[in-house]
Order: sequence, then C-alpha cells, then structure tokens
Amino acid sequence: MWCGSSLRASFLGIETTITNVMKEQEVTVYPDGSNHPSAFVAGGGKGETVMMVPDYLIPDIRSHLFITVNSEGSYPASDATWLANKPLVSPGRPELLIGANESSGGMMVFTVPNDSVHQLSLHLFDAANGSVHVPIIGEMSRQTELVLDLPDSEGMKLSDTLALSISSVSDGEVGFVEYENDDTIYREVEALLTSKVGALLELEPSERIHLTIPTDDGAFWIDVHEGTSLIPYGHYQKRRLAPGSNNKSRWIFEIPDDLAVYGSGLNVELADEDVNVTVSEGDVVPLGMDAAYSAKGDGYELRIMMLLYWIRIMEHWEEV
Repeated sequence: MWCGSSLRASFLGIETTITNVMKEQEVTVYPDGSNHPSAFVAGGGKGETVMMVPDYLIPDIRSHLFITVNSEGSYPASDATWLANKPLVSPGRPELLIGANESSGGMMVFTVPNDSVHQLSLHLFDAANGSVHVPIIGEMSRQTELVLDLPDSEGMKLSDTLALSISSVSDGEVGFVEYENDDTIYREVEALLTSKVGALLELEPSERIHLTIPTDDGAFWIDVHEGTSLIPYGHYQKRRLAPGSNNKSRWIFEIPDDLAVYGSGLNVELADEDVNVTVSEGDVVPLGMDAAYSAKGDGYELRIMMLLYWIRIMEHWEEV
C-alpha cells in the first residue's frame, strides 16, 4: 500500500490478489468460449450446460471495488489505476475476468481525502455471489450491504437482448456533492439489468439512460448524474454485461424539488427504439400553456414554450 497527496486529495494504492474460488457447478458455455453460472442465466442464449468452475467477472472495478476511510466515506477504484506499473486491470479496460482456479493480482488506486487515517477497509460488492469486506487499518464498522434478490419475473423486456427490473427508488441527499442546491433533490434508482444473449453486451448509461418527468405537453429529460460513478453499483460509464447475467445497477438523478411529486420514468435509448420504464407513479406536470413560437420541418416539430431575457447587474442575474 502507498499514498501520494495533493492539497485536497490523496492517491491511495493497494496491491492485491483476487483468486477465483468458486465451486464446481452447472455452467453455461457459449460458442465463443465465455461462460456463466447457469443459476444466473436468464435464458435466451445458445450455450451448452456443463459441470465446471465458472470464470469470475467483475464488470467494472470502479463500481464494485471501494475503499472506506475513517468510516465516513466510500471511494471507488479510480482510473488512475491504469497508471500503476502493474495495474489490477489492463489500461483502458475496467473489467476483470479471472479463470477457473486462477488468480489475478496488481495495483488498485483510489482517490481519497487528504486526512489522517485511523480506519481503512476494502469492499468488493457482488450482489450475485456475495460481497466481501476486508479490514486493513483499525476496526471496520458493520457492513449491512443489502443483496438484491433476483426477481421472479424476467423484468420489462427492453429488447431481444436486454431486460430491466426496477427494485427501489429513493429521494434524498448525497455525500459526494460539496455544495448542494437547496432547490433540488437526488433521486436514486436501483435496477436489475438482465442480459438475454450468449455474448457480452455494452451499455453506457451516461449516453443512453435518462429520467423522464412527463408534462401535459412533452416531458422533462434529466441526465444521469456524474456522481453515479462514486456509489456502490453505480453504472455511469460504459460497462460490459456478461452473457445471460443479472447485473445490479444504480443511477442518480438531480431533479428540482417542485417536480419530485410527479410521476417519472426511465428512458432507455436502444438501437431500434426508445423504451420507457415506470419509476414512480404520479400525475403529469400541468404546464397549462400554449407554445409561444412553433415551426415544422421534415419529420419534426419545434415548439418554444417560454422565452426569458436575462441581464447581469452587479454580479447577479435578474429576470427582466
């Protein structure tokens, strides 16, 4: 373990070895040689079922491996891991695949507060196989990681290759924002993504997933908050989903207080068409206004509902 610092943050490096100690079980092996425990395979893929020790896949170390400092905050593995002499994962690739009875070792780098350390622990979050919590310095506080039970249904079918089930929704504050906006809240959506094919899938929520809040004239679209990458199971950047696997994912959205009481949905942009999944029940936002300006073109219609002019006076913005 090593530590290097700047004025406000430190780089904490931990050299570790992870060994695949999974037991022999029924495993679905696909034509490309990839494999996955049959108990977690959702179906739809073309593979052969055999008894063997499966590969162990961490889809993205940045959303599954965290360090807890002084029992006050958890911090994900950083992209700075790729700068180590011997990184745990290959540069540019956040996933880690460990073959049957094999080990993989290397350095992980975390960005942590530049404070004195009296407690340090390492956490591997895995909803399917069980999470691992390792004390490094001091006494580790009791971890109560809630493992998401696999749903009885296959969830809402997004496409022939992917299904999604919403498991929980909560509104509140977050710890990764230094100065929070008093007029907004943070909505955390937890879901289970189910791969339904015998091949690796790639999904990038920062580009393809939005929270939608419908109005009586269109909908508000809200991007996934970049702070999603700082929470356990946070799925913000592109991630590879294992064949036939169930993948626990969380997303955070910052929404205005006044809109929180209305219904909302999760829009997933797919190759053929967008799919909208209900997140919370509620009324639509009553805008109650006609378009101030409108224009039509080939295949689209543009409507401007409101036009505001702002001027800057004495370092303050005021509406006129």
